[in-house]
Amino acid sequence: MVGIFVQKNIGGLMSNLKEALDQYTAIKKEREYIAEKVMALERQIERMEQSGYSVKDTVRGGEGNMHHYTIEGFPYGDYSRRKTLLRVRRQQLIDRDEKLAELETQVEHFLSELADSRLRQMIEYRYIENMSWVQVADRMGGNNTADGCRMAVERFLRNKR
Repeated sequence: MVGIFVQKNIGGLMSNLKEALDQYTAIKKEREYIAEKVMALERQIERMEQSGYSVKDTVRGGEGNMHHYTIEGFPYGDYSRRKTLLRVRRQQLIDRDEKLAELETQVEHFLSELADSRLRQMIEYRYIENMSWVQVADRMGGNNTADGCRMAVERFLRNKR
């Protein structure tokens, strides 16, 4: 995928920076969401295993369905479903991590080609380090404002399309 992406951009290396940055940000958020789901499933499974989690149900049976019986046991179906879902979610995390590494490499390559150090820093702070525009302006120092940083980056990305 990296080879295809770089091939498309020869001669206009920066033309897809905005797309790569947007994808990078979206996949980071998606990865965080999946990681939260994995942790929740791990906690649920651990509670099931440690507490001797069991379910009860009452059924009727016997002659003429007149007798009530209580059935209690470990819910293997629910447990198995959660374990399977946990394996799927962990694989999703691995996939997202690989995609993030690929996109981060692309973004770093794009940024290394950028001659303007000020813009390079603002883009890295905002998209790679997930800073707010206010934090970007503070990190940049001087007379930089959040709106000024945002507008400079947006203008640069718009002009590079």
